[in-house]
Amino acid sequence: MTRSAASQQPRPSARSRTERHVREDPVNTRFSPKDSAPVPVPRPRAAASPWINVKEGARYVGVGVDAIYKGIANGTLRHSRLGYSTIRLRREWLDTWLESLARQTP
Repeated sequence: MTRSAASQQPRPSARSRTERHVREDPVNTRFSPKDSAPVPVPRPRAAASPWINVKEGARYVGVGVDAIYKGIANGTLRHSRLGYSTIRLRREWLDTWLESLARQTP
């Protein structure tokens, strides 16, 4: 059994294939019909705060977050605790902590 000529033709669509399969994210990306993929949009940066969280502090110092938490638990790393679980650090406090851990070589 053969198909008729009308059933072999693709069905017309109101939108093109790329428009049907691309989902727009209004917060983080911008879609242009000329482009084949969403383009990341830079988010506005807030004013630089002197306070950083534990993850940012670990990245700043170049150690893991466990080392930061261990310094806090030992009492060697100065920190500010907001509530039960929110910990904030200052870069100066991290620098001072690293200086105190530096070994003196003879």
